[in-house]
Formats: sequence, C-alpha cells, structure tokens
Amino acid sequence: MSPIAQSTHTAEHLSTLLSGLVAVDENHDPLIEAIHLDSREVGPGSLFFAVPGFQDDGRAYIQNAIAAGARAVVFESNGWHTDQQGRVPQIGVSDLTSKISKIADVFFKQPSLKLHVVGITGTNGKSSCAALTAQALESLGHSCGIVGTLGCGFPGRLSPLPLTTPNSISLQRHLASLADSGAQYLCLEVSSHSLDQSRTDGVRFGTVVLTNLTWDHLDYHESEANYRAAKSKLFRQSGVASHAVLNIDDEFGRSLHGRTVAEREITYGKRASDVRLIKHVADRSGITVSLDIQGQQVEARSDLLGRFNAMNLTTVAAILYSLGCRPAEIGTALNCLKPVAGRMEKIQGSLRKPSVYVDYAHTPDALKQALDSLQEITTGEVWCVFGCGGDRDSGKRPLMGEIAESFADQVIVTDDNPRTERPQTIVSQIAEGMKFAPVVIHDRKKAIHFAISKARSDDAVLIAGKGHETVQLYGKDSFLFSDLLVAEEALRGSEC
Repeated sequence: MSPIAQSTHTAEHLSTLLSGLVAVDENHDPLIEAIHLDSREVGPGSLFFAVPGFQDDGRAYIQNAIAAGARAVVFESNGWHTDQQGRVPQIGVSDLTSKISKIADVFFKQPSLKLHVVGITGTNGKSSCAALTAQALESLGHSCGIVGTLGCGFPGRLSPLPLTTPNSISLQRHLASLADSGAQYLCLEVSSHSLDQSRTDGVRFGTVVLTNLTWDHLDYHESEANYRAAKSKLFRQSGVASHAVLNIDDEFGRSLHGRTVAEREITYGKRASDVRLIKHVADRSGITVSLDIQGQQVEARSDLLGRFNAMNLTTVAAILYSLGCRPAEIGTALNCLKPVAGRMEKIQGSLRKPSVYVDYAHTPDALKQALDSLQEITTGEVWCVFGCGGDRDSGKRPLMGEIAESFADQVIVTDDNPRTERPQTIVSQIAEGMKFAPVVIHDRKKAIHFAISKARSDDAVLIAGKGHETVQLYGKDSFLFSDLLVAEEALRGSEC
C-alpha cells in the first residue's frame, strides 16, 4: 500500500454499505472500519468480501477472516453456501464482484465527487498521457493526482502500484487519499481488465479519453471483439462522464464518435477534428508540434522524444481543451512538459557512445512507433533489445519479432519478464515472425551491455519492454533489475 493511501480512515455501518443490495438485520449491523478483498489483510473491525478469483476462491477463507477479527463477511452467493448462525454476519450477494466498487465508493465517502477524474484508456499511451496531463494541469496551477502504471500520487511524487488500475477497494482508497491531499483533478489509467472486472464502476468520471486501440491482452479477452467491448464500457456506461475525448485517427475512436453517453465529445488527431495536429518536427533534442484548436493556431516545443509523442501532445491538448483551457494556456502548458520515466527516456552518455533510449513498448504497435521514431532522428543504425513477457498474450510475440526485424537494423532478443514460462519458448515464438535467426542473449544485462558496446557513436540503441520497471520476474521470484541503471552502467563502460 502506498504511503498516500494509508492516511484515509473512515467507518460506516454494514446496512449503509449494502443499502439497495440486500437487507441487513438491525440487530446485526456492525460498524465497519475497514474493507478488504484479501483475508490476510483483515483485522478487527473489518468487512471481508469473499469472491472467486482467477487463481483462488476467497470464499474458502471466510473462517480465516472471522478468526482475524472481521465484523462481517459479504460473499458471492452463486455456487456457495455458508453457515450464517455465528456471531459474525455472513451475507450472500449475487454478482458481488461488479458491486464492490460502488460499495467502496460509499465507504470512502464518494471521493470521485471531490475530484474531476480524467479516465484514460487505450492500448498504448495511457501512462504517458496521464503523466503529461497531470504535469500540464499542475503547470497551470491545478493540483492533479495520478493513478496508473507509474504509480499513485502527484507528478514527481509517485508510490508504486501492483496493477495499472488498482482493485475496486484500493482504487477508491487512493481517490479518497488524493482528494484529502488537495487534488482537484485525477488522471486515472483505465485498463481493459479493470473495465471487464468492474473495478471502476463506482468512479464518477468527468472526462473519458481514448488514445488508440491495437493488439494486446488477447490472452485475457480471447478475441478482439471482447477487447473492444471492454474498452467501450468506459464510453457507453450510463452517467459516466461529461466529456469524451476521442482519437479520430483511430478506427475504434471513429466507431465511438457520436455513440458515447457523454454530454460532449471532443475529437483530436491529424484528421479534421476539434484539436488537429497540423505538423510536427522531431529531432534528437525534442519535438515541435503545430496544432489547430478550433481554428486557433498553437505551436509548442517539448523535450519529449519521438514522433509518436506528437500524438501524445495532441491528446493532452484535447484533454485540456475539454476542461475549458484556452488555446494560449494549452500552448504554455505543452511547453512545460518533461519526459515520462521509461517512455522514450534518453540515457545520458558521452559523444563517443551511441544514443541509448529506454521505452516501455511491449505491444507490436508501440514497438513499431518507437523504432520508427528513432529511425527518423538517427544518422547511423538503430539497435533494438527486447523480449516478451511470460504468462501473457503469446499471439503478439511473432508480430513483435517481425516488427523488430523490419524497423531496426540490429536486433538482440532477450528475456523480459518470463514469469512461469520457459524463456526459450518465448524467444522461439518471437523468432517465428522473423526471416532470419536473431541474436539471442537471455541474460538481459548482458544483452544490453552487448548492444551498447557494439553500437557506434552515431547509432541508437532502443531497450524496449520494461521501461520504468525496477524488477524482473522469473518463475515466482522477483529480482531487482532496471533497464535504465544497466544502460547507464554500460555507457560508463562497466563490465557485466
């Protein structure tokens, strides 16, 4: 749990939390002082939600929670019966998972009503756009929190999170804590998993944003139709948001246009739109964008690297426009933006060394965009060091191999986070999309050192896939590992 989240304390009677869902006996209506999904976190005064999970069934731990001091248990009633004769109320609720977010919203005193929540979804760009929008709002004098892949907190002060979008209870806790800490706005990354699992159902969004939709997470969603349906939920759920900000260059964005439940839709992209990217100029020190915002021209210069960041800047501009910012204010804010950790982040070296970049690109489209951006600003060769995560969508692996071979001049395939899969299996699936057998160095540290030591001073080395992450996952174990730190070590000439 992050330090920010620990500050929130509240209490509510069980009958209030379950109002409208199920009747609570007035003689067994305890005051609930904490709510939990994990029985191991339960203590005196807690309410335990017992629901089936992907790997375990929380209902098997009801007695553990009671022994730990739970004052009440609410469990998924479908397919489960439990003894309710004890001193601790045990109440069954059908389809409980979809209702926990709204219960947590009540417990934490409806925190999203105290914030303007900007929910950002899409395959790529969520983290960058959330962080950049928060930076922009702060530069304009508005306190803005962040919850997402990069962590929870305020720009420059983030605590790590285990999930892009936290579980239903943790998310509401974070919202309450950020509101208590003075946040006026919140940029929330909304993953397709969280939408499918109803983690955000109790959040009142002020603005919802689509960055794009490409290939990802088909291991979970099983089909592109299911993936699209999950993403659509953010824009079509009744009463969700006052504004929808849509990438009109994206086919999915165009399919949503005119079909969201938002009071107003703002479009952006290179096509005719409310916020249009007229042109961009990218070089090795940053990017300049020219925008048309409802007929007014805005030009901004940013330290962000890569042509794909031109669209990220356009997304931020569209979000700010939806919030009522004037074009001149938007231009000022865009000029203030700084690179996001692990997103096309340049590692400082020397003139005798290659340019080295660390990027979170872990989807086919993101890898293509990153490599294409480097080709635009590099006079020598572009090297790519990458792998694919284990226990994740294996269908994208050959696609990423094909893209790496097509858009990089030199490719080193290495381990990402193999998790419980054999690294050799992952690499062989990546190689299926390549015409020639790639150079394979499973040890990621050695792979990074190899690429940097072999690349020339006018070359660029992209280390893709892990970005800001500080650990590497093998089996069930987690080891400290940072692409940024290893790259810095290699640039200093340290031995592996």
